[in-house]
Amino acid sequence: MTLYCKKRNVDYKKDSGWITVLEKILKFDLPQEHVFNVFFAFTTKYIPKETKESAQIYDLFRLLLQYHDPQISSHLDSLKLPPHTYANPWFSTVLAACVDDEVCKTLWELYIEKVRLSNCVF
Repeated sequence: MTLYCKKRNVDYKKDSGWITVLEKILKFDLPQEHVFNVFFAFTTKYIPKETKESAQIYDLFRLLLQYHDPQISSHLDSLKLPPHTYANPWFSTVLAACVDDEVCKTLWELYIEKVRLSNCVF
């Protein structure tokens, strides 16, 4: 974690979710020399840069929820639950904090492949 913070010139934030992501990566039996690079890729490419309460990602998520499941969106609004209160661990850890190891590995593999394909120029 120290090396990562020094390389990126950032301070470690306790609630960033980085430890959860790193713990999940370590469970995937990657070669030791790849762990840092995988962690670096996740924190720079796949985790939103901004996950604090006022981040735009939560506004976007709320709009998507309103569109795809208006009933749940309305229910959460009636309970006065803004997306940050329940979705922060989803975004800050790319679901690592919310699902078991095998599900997380499968989701991450699909997500990485989807991002890789969307970056291809045809």
